[in-house]
Amino acid sequence: MSVQVSGKKQIMFYFLILIIFIFALEGVLRGYAYVDATCAFMKSDVYPELNYFEKKQICTDFYYIHTKHTPIPHYIENQHTSTLNINNFGFRGIDISYEKPENTYRIFVVGGSTTYGAGSTNDNTTIPGYLQTLLNQKNLKYNIEVINAGISAYFSLTETNLIKNKLIDFKPDLIIVYDGWNDIETDIDFHLGETYQTSFIDDSIQNLNEIVPDYQSPKILRSIQAKFKQMNTDQETNSQFVFDGESIPKKIKLWKERWTDICNMGSKEGFDVIITLQPLAGSGNKQLSDQENKYYEKRMSHFMDYYPLYAEALTELNNSCTNVKDLRFAFDNYTDTILYDGGHVVSKGNKIIANEMLDVILSSIHTKIKQ
Repeated sequence: MSVQVSGKKQIMFYFLILIIFIFALEGVLRGYAYVDATCAFMKSDVYPELNYFEKKQICTDFYYIHTKHTPIPHYIENQHTSTLNINNFGFRGIDISYEKPENTYRIFVVGGSTTYGAGSTNDNTTIPGYLQTLLNQKNLKYNIEVINAGISAYFSLTETNLIKNKLIDFKPDLIIVYDGWNDIETDIDFHLGETYQTSFIDDSIQNLNEIVPDYQSPKILRSIQAKFKQMNTDQETNSQFVFDGESIPKKIKLWKERWTDICNMGSKEGFDVIITLQPLAGSGNKQLSDQENKYYEKRMSHFMDYYPLYAEALTELNNSCTNVKDLRFAFDNYTDTILYDGGHVVSKGNKIIANEMLDVILSSIHTKIKQ
């Protein structure tokens, strides 16, 4: 004789099964995240002083930061981990005020993940973080405020949109652009597009992040997704990586036009603009370490015939911008591993870059203070 189970009890049973599955998935994925190394710097020798768990924490914090993809990718405000902070306006670092404080010289550093500091031990060991320390040591008349406006995967299109639609409202005195790698590598279709296209997976993970912010599975799934993207890139690199050099003239033209537009805006609105061209593996005369050379041969060598053309465009930008700085040779005097892939560095490399930038920044500050 069969026993009838009410519909309500069936619903409760399946709901219980779902809850058990969700918690089981959370446990499995947290275990996976704990033992799996997903960041390139973890397999590099750029951090000989850090143990596995310290490097893993930096990696985990990087992937677990919440982002939104509309209207363009940006970090959600007020996020804090043990190695990084996203402040009250979505920038990496401490909270800032919307209104610029009196007697303050406000600097924004704009760029992609290399500006943001992917792999940095904390907010202070990014390029903007080191610039803040170096400028504080100068004991200038003004309070100097350096704000890290770097966002992963940004290039000139998204960077200039950020400046026009957000940064300008903060009354900057100086905008520093740390650029090059993402612009030369980003597909021409993205250069020509005005919107950012997201995948179903990206959107689903983002929605889950907003519904259950303390539930780690969506963030871990995002890191797994990123790992598979990197694996696909490595497979492509190890087989037949083909770089579309024919699109370079269009990319450079757009790069130059966008930054000329921002520099002209700076002249009208009263802020300075410094454009820099970042160092990449093989861009200068550095004696590459074995690890750096391996990545250079696999991928970066395809770009090096074209990267000097950005340096020529940089010289032309000096006519409309406050200043420019070619940083392609910044690592020439170092033989140890500085780059853990084609362009990312960690704390040591960030400090070198900050010191290289300092002279042109001080020139702009002193000019502004005298006015």
